[in-house]
Parts: sequence; structure tokens; C-alpha cells
Amino acid sequence: MTNVPPNKAFPIAHDNAPSDVYIQLQNHFEQEIQSIAPLRVASRPSSSVHHVRVQVARQEVDLWIKTLKGPSGIESWKARQTLRDAAISEYFLASPHRDPRFRVPSVVMSIPETGTIVTRHEPGNRLQDSLKTIPLVPWRPVFVGDLEEAFFRAGEWLRHFQVITQDFRPSQHETQEPVPVKTLAFLLEQAVMRLTEAQAQGTLDFSLADMKHLEKGASNLQVVAKSDRPNSIIHGDFYPGNLLSAKDSMTGLDLSSNGFGSPLLDVGYFVFQTETFFARRAFRSSLHKTLVREFLQGYGAPSSSDESWRHAPEFKAIRFALIASRILGFSGRGDANPLRQLERRKHARKLIQEAKNLVQA
Repeated sequence: MTNVPPNKAFPIAHDNAPSDVYIQLQNHFEQEIQSIAPLRVASRPSSSVHHVRVQVARQEVDLWIKTLKGPSGIESWKARQTLRDAAISEYFLASPHRDPRFRVPSVVMSIPETGTIVTRHEPGNRLQDSLKTIPLVPWRPVFVGDLEEAFFRAGEWLRHFQVITQDFRPSQHETQEPVPVKTLAFLLEQAVMRLTEAQAQGTLDFSLADMKHLEKGASNLQVVAKSDRPNSIIHGDFYPGNLLSAKDSMTGLDLSSNGFGSPLLDVGYFVFQTETFFARRAFRSSLHKTLVREFLQGYGAPSSSDESWRHAPEFKAIRFALIASRILGFSGRGDANPLRQLERRKHARKLIQEAKNLVQA
């Protein structure tokens, strides 16, 4: 996220040719917008996000405008994602049982055809940014009291989100395709497909024997990875970068990837992403385990990541699928730098071995 100079033209609304966003914002506030000041902008492969300050009459309102990239139209994938994002946010906020400590941004408006959603600004710092303040060198001290509390509340937020939305189905409320269902069986099938693709590319130290071993292990895991937990709404991209931690609140961001499946999918993804972050900070392993334990305790899951991954078959299935996705990502990266190629192959080999250990444990 980069700050935008005040004199830089706002790329969404122009004086001579106001965009749909500009026009609909005026309709929403029912008053003429005096100014829209860009504050920050972020461009990602799948979306662009603008933090803006809108001046209307005598009030200033901070908003976030997110626009998904790709083909437009009411039948497009980004229209469906935008509809789901808005629908689940509004349902969550309207619940009479919602704890005010746990929030999602209030939706001002959405334009599904262009994949645009506008939400009000929420207080707090991204949990991922707080993690980035942890020094890369082992001799510098780390103060983790606030982080531990934030990770505990992250687990609480997820549990509360799942409880509030347990009866919600977006397809019941919007004219759109049914929400994607991500069962454990589906995840394992998808994992095998990704591993097969990664092995076929021939860019990693990934033999056909390795692939056969993993394929057999995934088949065995599919037999035992049965869950008696009912499927529920899942966030779909639940990791520290999509959480805002404030003194009195925790806010979950970016619900456009929400789906329907095992409630443990979000738990597993959060732990996996946290572990990935700490991979470059191996000397902080005790801190990493502490934060994961706090998150799991806040959620109400087993108290350590090792315990969860090693003894719960459904957690194993989730982790196996996440490892497969990461291996495929490594296999498709072209890099002219020989040292980076070597590093990439080394990381991939470590993941392949971890996947083998996981399915035979």
C-alpha cells in the first residue's frame, strides 16, 4: 500500500467524466460531493484498492474502494464475488447476536458488473503489518504481549463469524450461482491435480516415484479425513493480512473469496500462512508456536499446531492441499537467477518431503 500525493489525479472519478462510482456515491450521500482526496492505493494481480476521503457538506468520510480485475459484466466471476462479499457482510452486520467487538467493514455500495465494492474505513492495524515489525535478526528483542492478544482475538473473530453466518447461503439471497462448496474430498482431489501438474513441468526435484507416493497417500487420507462437523460459510482468504486489530475490536476484511465447506479450512489456512511467514525467522520458532497456540485457543481448537496437524485427519487433508498449491507455485516460476532457482528447488523439495511425511504419519 503506497501513499498518494494530494495533487495526484484520482483514477476513478474525474471532473469532466465522473465514473459510475462517483455518480453512485453522490446518490448514496444524497448531496453533492465536494471533493474526493486519494490517500493510499494498492495494485495487486487480482484487484486494485483505493483509500479515499470524501468531503460531503460538512463531513469527511473515509472509504475503501476495491475493484476486481478481469472481464466485466453481470455474469462475470468478479460480479459473483462482489455480490457474495456484499451479501455476507450485510448479513453479518445485521445479526442481532453480533458481538460489537468483532466486525466487518460496512458496505456503502457495490457495482457487481465492474467488480467494485465501497466500504467504510475501520480502525486498526493489519495483523500482518504487526508481524513484519518482528526483527529478522535474533539479537534484537521482541515485545509480543499485544501480538499474543491480537492472535487470540483473531481466533475469536473467526469462531464468531462462523456462528453468526452458520445459516446463511448467498444463493438464497442473491440471483447468482450457488456458493462454491469446498469439501475435504474436493480439496484432496484438487491437491493431486496440482501435484501432477507440478511434477509434469520438470522444473523441480520431483520424481514420478514421489508423485505415486503422494497420490497413494492422498487416496488413503481421503478415506479417513471424514468430518462430522457441518459445512459452513468460510472466509476463503483468512490470514493475518485480512485482519485489522484495534484496541477494542477485530475486523475481518475482504470477504469476496467466501465459500461453503469445512469450518476448519479457515483455521488451517491461517495457521499455514503464519507458519510460512515465520519460515524466514526460524530462530523465532518459540514465538511462532506461541502465536499459533493463542489463535487456536481463541478459536477453541487444539492448543498447538503440531497437535492439530499430526493427529486430526481433516487438518492433515487441509495442510496437504495447501502444500500442494505452494509446490505448484514453485514449479511455475521462471527465474533467470541461478541462485534463486536453487533456492526455489530447495524450498519445493522440503515441501515435497513434508507432504510425504504428512500422508504416511
